[in-house]
Amino acid sequence: MSLGTQVFGQSSDGGKVDTTFVQNLLQQARAYKSESKLDSTIYAAQKAERIAKDIQYSKGQHSAAIILVDTYIDRQELQKADSIVNKAIQEFSESDQIHQLYKLKGGVLYDQGNIIDALPVLKKALEMAEDIPEGSEKSRFIAEMHQNLASIYQDFGNMNLSFENYLKAIEFATASSDSALLTILYNNLGNAYQETKEYEKARYYLEASLRISRSINNKIDEYRASLNLANLLRDQEEFEQALVYYEQSESLWKELRPNTPPAIIVHNKGVSLRKMGRFEVAEDYLLRSLEMSKSIQLPQGIFFNHLELSRLYGQTGRIEASISQIEQALPLAEGSGSLTALNVAQQQAQSAYAQAGKYEKAYKILADNKALTDSLTNIEKEKELSQLKSTLELSRQQEVNQLLEEKQSQQEQRIFSQNILIAASVLIILLIAALLVMSRKRASEKQQLLEELQDRKDELEQLNQAKDRVFAIVSHDLRSPLTSVQGVLELVKDELLDGNDLKKLVEEIDVSIKENVDVIEDLLAWAKEQLSGMKMVSEKVELKPLINDVIQSQSFLAIRKDISLTSTLDDEIIKGDTNATRIIFRNLISNAIKYTEKGDSVEVSSKQNDNSVIIKVKDNGVGIPKESAQKIFNSKTWSTEGTKKEKGSGFGLSLSKEFTERMGGRIWFESEEGEGTTFFVELPKA
Repeated sequence: MSLGTQVFGQSSDGGKVDTTFVQNLLQQARAYKSESKLDSTIYAAQKAERIAKDIQYSKGQHSAAIILVDTYIDRQELQKADSIVNKAIQEFSESDQIHQLYKLKGGVLYDQGNIIDALPVLKKALEMAEDIPEGSEKSRFIAEMHQNLASIYQDFGNMNLSFENYLKAIEFATASSDSALLTILYNNLGNAYQETKEYEKARYYLEASLRISRSINNKIDEYRASLNLANLLRDQEEFEQALVYYEQSESLWKELRPNTPPAIIVHNKGVSLRKMGRFEVAEDYLLRSLEMSKSIQLPQGIFFNHLELSRLYGQTGRIEASISQIEQALPLAEGSGSLTALNVAQQQAQSAYAQAGKYEKAYKILADNKALTDSLTNIEKEKELSQLKSTLELSRQQEVNQLLEEKQSQQEQRIFSQNILIAASVLIILLIAALLVMSRKRASEKQQLLEELQDRKDELEQLNQAKDRVFAIVSHDLRSPLTSVQGVLELVKDELLDGNDLKKLVEEIDVSIKENVDVIEDLLAWAKEQLSGMKMVSEKVELKPLINDVIQSQSFLAIRKDISLTSTLDDEIIKGDTNATRIIFRNLISNAIKYTEKGDSVEVSSKQNDNSVIIKVKDNGVGIPKESAQKIFNSKTWSTEGTKKEKGSGFGLSLSKEFTERMGGRIWFESEEGEGTTFFVELPKA
């Protein structure tokens, strides 16, 4: 019997039925599921499966199994879902819908916390999609698979592959024009942006998911979007609003899954209450959620409740209880395959052990976490991630524009229909439209002019602040060594200094003057750039002698602080401006000396690529605080004292960045507070 052939028979309850009757039951089950009536869905699907089995209609059995597994997943009854899907894969291995079963099997494994085994199953399902006939069904399935893979890679900590799969999912979801699929996709994408702390984009996608789910009356996806919006608001410390969304999601949960405890929602309420400082209530919520998670065998829920209880007990000084909870969470994180979960668990364990004074254990966990963090951090991956996010953002903007165009098209269609019915109103409508266009154009021009004026105002304010900074430096920092020289001359003239005292004072003033020479050079370069634009000469520049000359000029500072200042450059030649290059490396080397302790070292090295040279200036000094990392290249007024109270102008690094980029290069740094800093300058080869 071939699949799809109409079969007549008699059901076990004596009624005469055929495949059409089974198909009607399956259609009814799908309708119930789209309305989130899960009990009715299961009843209709089970009846269809039973009758299909009686009349030996395998296609009906297969379709019923798919609906049942999907529904049990929604209800988080994962053991039932797992049993049905495993049996169906064995019985219907030759079915043209086998790819759907592998997709559901991967979903069950994922929800059970077994993401390592879920990944190859989902990849296999995606490979099977090649056999699906071209059309919207194929596009929808491929979009679903890329979306599921994106979620798994997100848990692995590989955000590059995660966003890459989200992009592919959007492409196929748009091709299939499936609102229900876009609802799920936007929800997961909002979660991804929340994880990378890009809250504005996260909120955009989560609110879009909530809006679409309500418009199509999809209670399950409305619940998911409400819960994730609550988590987002909690992360932004909007706790009261978060609790409102948690209440909404719990109400939806009870409507959808009356027989399943809301472990996830209770857990998230507990997290919010802990962050609000309401520890007793938070503990009660977290312990309740832990018991719920154990009762339904939800590994992720068990892990996160142990983690949060450890944090809560640590905050309230119950150190041993904190350690007990995190020691139960760590094996779950290690077994899940989620690097993100393992990372947060290791960090909490290290904190708990350190708080308890168990420094040996704390150090071991810290070392393990350092290795894990290093494996998650890669500059090239961050660059690829940035590019993927840019593409994704472009897709979002295109979608917004498309919605606006559709609304405009609908409005034009209504106007066109009115023109046919009421010909006399055409001229009036056109006149009104013309006036609106002109009004909008004038309003747009006015707004553009206001924005330009505001930009000019902002630029003038920045220049004025920089001017004030320059005068402050000239009047205070640069006047100090001159005043010192004048004082020494007075003492010499009055014969109040002997030879040794005079020599010591002169050495100190000499160092101060040389430091301020660097400041003057920065100020002059900045002033020239601001007033007339510093002209860049494109020529061949030999790096080794230039940087050796800079090192020689800065060596007195290094000698004074007993700092080893070395260079291992080869005979690299770059294409750029000699003076600008000198300013860049004078600033980087003097900064390295400035923030390095006595007896440490500063090293200049290089690496050649096909079309560029990367020069590194590495020190093992105090490092750059995280809170200052974002502004050191962008501020013309930011400066801190060195390890021996050395002063700077605040212009050096911003000038270095500007000159590097004008020569077609780029500049960046890596720093660990207390460990040191490495600046990288990449310039084109000659």
